[in-house]
Amino acid sequence: MAEFRVYDSEKGEEYPEQGRYAAAYEPVWQSLRESCRHNWEELPTIRLNCARLELYLHRGGEAERPVRTWRVFNLLNALPYNQTTSIGIHFMDSAAVDFLLAYADKVRKEYHSLPRVTEWDWAISRRNLIRLWKSNPTWLIYLYRVISSDRKKPNRKPELLHYLAMNIEIINSREETYE
Repeated sequence: MAEFRVYDSEKGEEYPEQGRYAAAYEPVWQSLRESCRHNWEELPTIRLNCARLELYLHRGGEAERPVRTWRVFNLLNALPYNQTTSIGIHFMDSAAVDFLLAYADKVRKEYHSLPRVTEWDWAISRRNLIRLWKSNPTWLIYLYRVISSDRKKPNRKPELLHYLAMNIEIINSREETYE
């Protein structure tokens, strides 16, 4: 497996301790993940979520397609399809499971047909965090709270900690720095 490079082109820094999950910490993706988070049990909301994911896949252009497909692929693999989870068993209507499995299979095939994501530039996340701060600071603060409280503290990975630190830096700026 090829090594994954994580860096920050604006700061001129490399992060060898970080891996591919750095690419998951991008605010547009985190916003979409949060908007879909609790809606995977019934067919109408599953269809809506899949439509959102499909739109997300096609909005980024060809250069972003591999990383966006990787994100969606990982999200779909993490869903409990009628499995026991830490919060109980998630039962879905069989039509909902069939629909979701068919969509997941489509994304899986697309993921395997694309080039692998081999690097992540934190400058992309920072620029999008600044855009989000300027357009909707309340949503950025909400996402920060969800992401920072949603993770098990002992399992905090360096990628998550880096992303949270970027959020804090931008939130604490109170916009003056980014006008």
